[in-house]
Amino acid sequence: MRELFAEARRNAPAVIVFDEFDAIAASRSGRDDGGSRAGNALVAQILTEMDGFRPDVPMLVIGTTNRLELIDEALLRPSRFQSIAIDLPGTAARRRIAEIHADHFAVDVSDDVLDAVAEATDRCNGDQIRAIFRDACVAKYCDKVEPTPESIGFLVGRMKASVAAQRLQRKAGQSGQPTAEQRSRADSRLRSQRPTARLPRSGLAATAESMGLHPEQMGENSADDCVTTDRIAGRPAAHESETTN
Repeated sequence: MRELFAEARRNAPAVIVFDEFDAIAASRSGRDDGGSRAGNALVAQILTEMDGFRPDVPMLVIGTTNRLELIDEALLRPSRFQSIAIDLPGTAARRRIAEIHADHFAVDVSDDVLDAVAEATDRCNGDQIRAIFRDACVAKYCDKVEPTPESIGFLVGRMKASVAAQRLQRKAGQSGQPTAEQRSRADSRLRSQRPTARLPRSGLAATAESMGLHPEQMGENSADDCVTTDRIAGRPAAHESETTN
């Protein structure tokens, strides 16, 4: 750690970026085992380096984490690290992310499909959107299945169903339920999931059925999520013309 900061000072102005910062900057503990002592020493060294900044040596230190609560409190004081939350992408950002990954994976989709994907992936991050076009690319080159609005819609629904299943597992763990059994059941459902040529329902609802999940378990806005395929294919949503069971 000393050598890293020394190298940055020699090459100032400089930027140091720590990805998964919680792995090296977790809250210090009073345990006397070797791992805890090493972790405590590393945090102490980061604090020493941060306090040694000089105005004539411009440096920026960035740490990224999804677990801010694990970071040692001393590192979060105003004179050290300032916490900045980066939220999930909005509709315009999701549309641009979808466009970039569609181009990267050579998945030929229309602007209307990109718009529909951006709308259907609300509360999704960039990696989840990337997975949609990665899977479409695999189907195109390995299974010789050209991407269509219906197939893209199915991939959106499958991705959101997987995310919803993981969310249920996390909630089960927080509520103290037997997580091992529920995790095993959810994993077996995911493994047994088989895409069908003709979906009984569109998007998320069809995938939820194949996983053995109830529609109400898929979280908020499940009615909107259930028409992913229809919207991307440009057809009227099922629940807009008739009552959905």
